[in-house]
Amino acid sequence: MKEANIIWLWRAVLSVLSVGLLVWLFWQNLVPSGILVLEHRKGDPASPISDLHPEKRIIELDQDNGAQRFYIDPVYFDAKAPREFETVTVQVAWQNQSQPILELGARKTRDAWGFVLKPLQNKIIDDVLTQSTQPPLNPPLNTSGEIGVESPQAKGEVPWQCQRYDQVIFCQKEQKYANLSAFFANPQGRILSYNYVMPENLEHDKMNVNTDMNEYDYLIATYRAPESLGNDWYQSSVIYNWQDFDLYINEISFLVSAPELNKGHGEIVLGDIIITLKRDPLDWEGFWEYVKNQLRRLKK
Repeated sequence: MKEANIIWLWRAVLSVLSVGLLVWLFWQNLVPSGILVLEHRKGDPASPISDLHPEKRIIELDQDNGAQRFYIDPVYFDAKAPREFETVTVQVAWQNQSQPILELGARKTRDAWGFVLKPLQNKIIDDVLTQSTQPPLNPPLNTSGEIGVESPQAKGEVPWQCQRYDQVIFCQKEQKYANLSAFFANPQGRILSYNYVMPENLEHDKMNVNTDMNEYDYLIATYRAPESLGNDWYQSSVIYNWQDFDLYINEISFLVSAPELNKGHGEIVLGDIIITLKRDPLDWEGFWEYVKNQLRRLKK
């Protein structure tokens, strides 16, 4: 009789612990605060952010420690997302010596090339901003932490004149327009765009890694230079809407694009990757909506 009571007691304890664990896991997946921060841990199977893949594009060097180095683009990584959120902010640090354009992509569809690309670094535009005669644009710092070690006039280059409208940059080789609105009212000359939706009837070229700025008169871009950390290391944050992702088995996926990296542009070293998922704090309405969504998933 005594042994039966002990067995019954152990079963009760195990049942309570099991239920408690399930409730705790369920509550964690709810993210009641509305904020979930994920940090990459290289080589850790439990890391909420995966290592870069495919492996054949990655180089492992002892000096990299927790960093990841790749020499062929693109490479990919995934992040665990237990539920839907509203915004996804990706903070990335990287080392780039000579790659002209580096971009981050959010996987919106699983079909073919279904990524929403946003700039991490564009050295072609950085050079234009450094040459700009408009100091309020704050061109990126060089590795010594100083701005512009040599003027464009001293190097025999024509200084661009640039204006910024929030995230949008409008640069003119010769200032003929007072602002971007005046330009769109009567556009002339050779026009180059980057990460900017241009009017459909306006003839223009899109920037790529082989673009020669000397061939253009105007540049329109949505871009902000990354923070320089020194020694060719940079850091930037990219913000996505949740609609930019296709949630697949509680994961969202990313791409790092460095076009033509294997054609003489060296390597890219990715350092810290921190992803912040945000939504409104949980209330009762949100709780029941989450339960309904989980039940719908189980039925599929």
